[in-house]
Amino acid sequence: MRLLFFSCLIVGVIWIVRARLLSCDHLGTILYEDLGCKPVFEPGNSCPTQYSCTPFKTYKETCLFRGKRYNINEKVDDSLIMENCFYDCKCVDPVGYDKYKCGIKNCTEWSMSYNSTLCYKQYVPEQCCAVGTICMHQGKQIYECEFEGRRYKEGEIFVPSNSCSKCSCRKGFRGIVEEPFCKRSLCATQVVDYEELGNHCAPLYLPLPGQTALCCPNDWVCHSENDTIVSLSPNVNKKTNLACNFGPKMVNLGEGVVKNISYFGMDMKVTCECVLPPLMTCKAP
Repeated sequence: MRLLFFSCLIVGVIWIVRARLLSCDHLGTILYEDLGCKPVFEPGNSCPTQYSCTPFKTYKETCLFRGKRYNINEKVDDSLIMENCFYDCKCVDPVGYDKYKCGIKNCTEWSMSYNSTLCYKQYVPEQCCAVGTICMHQGKQIYECEFEGRRYKEGEIFVPSNSCSKCSCRKGFRGIVEEPFCKRSLCATQVVDYEELGNHCAPLYLPLPGQTALCCPNDWVCHSENDTIVSLSPNVNKKTNLACNFGPKMVNLGEGVVKNISYFGMDMKVTCECVLPPLMTCKAP
């Protein structure tokens, strides 16, 4: 009985932390979830003030993925990376950075044509490719969900506004962002951007107009010798001693850099600030 009580208590605590993090996506918390970091809360703050992460550096003959170390040729469980369209990811010789070699999914719907007016593909949040096809002319009753004023057919994917979760319409959905209907959209950062993490670069976020959630980074901004650290949020409590890594530098909370970068051939001015350590946060003004 006591074991059951503590098991329920642990599950309850996990769900409370998850619920708190859902409302903190504007800070870029999903990246830290993806990296396997642990949130650190301060009294009076509903969102984390920093994250505790396993150092983003290479250890001899191992690779890091979401807080776990993998030996050379050891594979990451496909269920952890399937939503990102990767499979069979294994740690390969890390020379300077943790590195993975992966297969990339080639979903049949990407190359096959079908009548989209009569049929549609069904998806679940934890998979990259469609899990089925439904055709309206087959006479099957199609289940529908309503969320945020819109209706979705069974198997359709939708993203709640200002959130880093994605959901799939399925029987039993109650209009609430909860499992198993919804899942946090993780980024597989340590598979894709291992070099940037190793160099303590900063994630660059370019959310769509009207969206506040900072989900998977659009790119990374790395430190350069001519970067000048300036105060960007002077009202931030400097007594916290919180700081972010940016290349070889440690940048205090509320401080950062303003710099010009090239983003897919476009000149762009970005502001990188220490908001949620240990990584900086970059956004376009």
